Amino acid sequence: MPLITFLAALLIGGVFLVHTPQGQTPDVWSHTYRISAIVNGSPTHHVDAQSDFHRSAENVGGHVGNAWIQYSIDHFNGYDTAVVNPQSITVQDKNGADVPFNNTAINAPPVYLPQIIGFWLGKVLALSTNTTYYLAETLTLLLYAFAMGASVAVLPQWRIVVGCVLTLTAYSGFAISADPMTQAVATLFICLLYRTTQQRVSTRYCIVLSVTGLFLSMCKLTYMPLTVLTLLVPWLQHGFMVSANNDQTAMTREKARQRTQRYAGISVIGVICSATWIISWMHHINWFTVTPVFVTLAETKMRTHDLLTDPHVMAQALGSIGYAIIHAQVPFDGRKLVMAAWFLLLCLFVVLLATTFQRRSRNRQLVFWWAAFGCSIGIMLLIYLALWLQCTKNGFVGINGFQFRYFLPMLALWSLCGLSCVKSVMSR
Repeated sequence: MPLITFLAALLIGGVFLVHTPQGQTPDVWSHTYRISAIVNGSPTHHVDAQSDFHRSAENVGGHVGNAWIQYSIDHFNGYDTAVVNPQSITVQDKNGADVPFNNTAINAPPVYLPQIIGFWLGKVLALSTNTTYYLAETLTLLLYAFAMGASVAVLPQWRIVVGCVLTLTAYSGFAISADPMTQAVATLFICLLYRTTQQRVSTRYCIVLSVTGLFLSMCKLTYMPLTVLTLLVPWLQHGFMVSANNDQTAMTREKARQRTQRYAGISVIGVICSATWIISWMHHINWFTVTPVFVTLAETKMRTHDLLTDPHVMAQALGSIGYAIIHAQVPFDGRKLVMAAWFLLLCLFVVLLATTFQRRSRNRQLVFWWAAFGCSIGIMLLIYLALWLQCTKNGFVGINGFQFRYFLPMLALWSLCGLSCVKSVMSR
């Protein structure tokens, strides 16, 4: 099944790669500019250039290769309006020009790993921009498909169902974006974590789990809370050790205690490293906002302060989030998908309640699933809150900017939770 998942993801992603025109994926030109600036070694700084999407005096960006600027202009089809206006460029040399990409400047370089490799190879081998573009997409798809296959490989059960579900998300696994890496790492982390709820694992396994969680934090800030779930691993593993040794001798109990302490130490260090990364990266990017054309930096800071000090502002933010969820508010197409996602999450909540009241699951696993479900919903609410802080104009009803693709990194978690709970209920 891991091989089938890998090949199916390659096939589905490859079909969409071939049939999707350049510039037809979310924020593709902002991501392209960001990757080019990273490859050129350009730090993020204020720029004067503008685009239809970045038309503010607070634009930030980097030094992007001239070939990529021309490539984005040549393939602009109206889908992503972040294409720079060449007449607005004020800083340019033979290597490139300073162009804006506020909405992708917040992303750390690790999330673009396969695309950075593709762009770097194109630069070193003097490939054309079109060849480099498709090379980067191909490398991204290969890594994405490998991560899907590896995720299924670590599952002790539900491989067929989860493998089929994961291949459905491969339609965007090739995109020049931060999404493929985020989805790949999040899915792998969730499947690694699920294994700890089903059987005993080694110390090395716990280290791999914590390192994967750290890399997930580097991919997307909002999904870092998932790493906190690793703190439950020592407790879960202790339950397996106790159940396997009901007639424990003193030596066996001592070994179990030592192993639990090692697991706890690894988990705590992993969470601390993830939190440290998040704090340091947020400090690194706190001098600009992602969409200054909607909300300026001063307004973002004022909203953040008022949110923490004024109950009325907090109530306003919660009301906007509630409105956006109830009405499945999205800026583009995809309202039905968002509505279906929230409906399925409501069904999952009901199934969790049924499993709890019928006591059909082991207590430790039940606690884990409630913690995982609560954490995932919290992450969704954090995304809404971030969009309210930085992307929603004053007077706008609801939340601006939420999209269905934000659900995809959680798909494996919700699938495994639903399958486990349904199995528990049906076995009654």
